[in-house]
Amino acid sequence: MNPQFEEDRNFTTPELAQYFDQSPQTIRSWSDEFAQFLSSYASSRDGRNRTYKIEDIRILKFIAGQRRKDMAFELIRELLRDAVNKDVATVNLPDITREDVETRLEIAEYSMQEFQMQLLLDELADQSRELERLRPLDKEATKLKILLEERERQINDLKLRVRELGEKIEAMQQEILDAVRREGNAYYRGRYDAVMETLNDKDDNTK
Repeated sequence: MNPQFEEDRNFTTPELAQYFDQSPQTIRSWSDEFAQFLSSYASSRDGRNRTYKIEDIRILKFIAGQRRKDMAFELIRELLRDAVNKDVATVNLPDITREDVETRLEIAEYSMQEFQMQLLLDELADQSRELERLRPLDKEATKLKILLEERERQINDLKLRVRELGEKIEAMQQEILDAVRREGNAYYRGRYDAVMETLNDKDDNTK
């Protein structure tokens, strides 16, 4: 047997919120407001989580129907007192079976999954449109990346040439410095002799 349809299975607050299309807080509020008509399982006063028998769901469904008519809690309470008095009852509670509740919950769960699937499909469509919008930009970015890489290669080549020229200049400077050290004395001696000879020639001409 499917465990969902076992006779001793109770229903949780979230399940009833889904069944009645209400918030869990509303279900808890109804449970507290009409606790005298519900089983002890529907109360949280003993610290347990609330659970609901099929009889509780019949009463809650009656309450939900009256609330949709904007009926006040006090009047609903009077109707329930009449409904539970079998001898003089003039109000009948809804006839609900466990299978009815389970089927409704399964339909609600399917609808929720279908809704979530539609949300995912819509998001996928949005992402696809955004991808198409960005695709030309991606191509342009690829071109720019290739151009940037080419510029980087050119810059690296220039840096290499500058470094090689720097090394050549440094070598030439060292050669010149070595030559000056080797030939400096002879060079300056020759310049001194040339200057002295020029001065001597001027002296002879003045005599």
